[in-house]
Amino acid sequence: MKTVIMNNDFYSLYEELDTYDFKGGIDQLGFNFSDRRITDYHFEPLKENVRVKIRYSGKLLNFKTITKENYDELLNLILLQTGKDIINDTKNTDGSFEHNGLNFRVSFMKSVNGISLVIRRLQNIKEVEVKIPENLEEKILNSIKSKSKVTIFSGPTGAGKSTTMAYIINKIKDDFKVHSIESPVEYINENIIQINVEEEDKVDVLKYILRQDPEIIQIGEVREKSFAKLLFESAVTGHSLVASLHSQNVFKALSRLKGLGINEEQILSNCDLIINQRLIPKICQQCSGSGCENCYQTGQDGYVTVFEYLRISDGIFKDYKKLPDGIYYSFKDQLIKLLEKHQISYESYQETIGSYKG
Repeated sequence: MKTVIMNNDFYSLYEELDTYDFKGGIDQLGFNFSDRRITDYHFEPLKENVRVKIRYSGKLLNFKTITKENYDELLNLILLQTGKDIINDTKNTDGSFEHNGLNFRVSFMKSVNGISLVIRRLQNIKEVEVKIPENLEEKILNSIKSKSKVTIFSGPTGAGKSTTMAYIINKIKDDFKVHSIESPVEYINENIIQINVEEEDKVDVLKYILRQDPEIIQIGEVREKSFAKLLFESAVTGHSLVASLHSQNVFKALSRLKGLGINEEQILSNCDLIINQRLIPKICQQCSGSGCENCYQTGQDGYVTVFEYLRISDGIFKDYKKLPDGIYYSFKDQLIKLLEKHQISYESYQETIGSYKG
């Protein structure tokens, strides 16, 4: 195997890519990038070797240690596959590659001990399945199909908001013209127009998309006041917008919108539905939570998503405990059912309920 990462004539070697057995090289090094339960591989160069970590079910776990020679071989393969030249480039860089029909995003960063590498698997939209309560899924779909409305998906960091949005959008992709503004694109969907943008360019990109006569615009997380303002202005002009917010519950999402400069009148007029979700660790059924090879000794095997929602209507800015049925739905009942089926632990139940303050 040629060592190309130390060679200045990188692109002449890149032209010889066809001579490399990328799949065979990856498999020989013992990395099963096709394991769908592992979302990320972290390669951390140390002085003598390279530490490998994996993100499994949201947890970052120590996986193995490999020699620097083996790591250089892996890095060579990925650099060639992505067409990146981080050795001669003064900046850290990102790239992507395909392996066994799956798409991956990679991040390269120079460190004192060598090049740090993170590999993340990008899911194809066909893989995405979210179990949403049937009555809620219907409400979400009806909300997004409505013109002049904003639908908000909220939750803590890592709660799966992007996954749920991608799942819902895929349900209606054939009936509407959909544009998606993402930073970065997380789920490949060939049936919608996906635009990968930098955070600082979102406002300009949204303005330009409005000239493309879209029906539905899917947006990543709303962080800036200027973007939030344009978001609600776009709803006024007859577009349906789907966006996400970082918040602990639906009522804090309301406060977050107000903090971004959206007043109560705008929310009542142009926001239709706010969804909040949490990812709860599922107990591994093979070991009942004690830890085994199947769950990498974690005791858990994936997550289950629980939801709450708030239908925007008069009275939502007052006492939420007095809201009528159909306006506010809590995820407490869902947690109780999961607990009774032994799918989640009592500790997870207590932690989730205890962290909620409406």
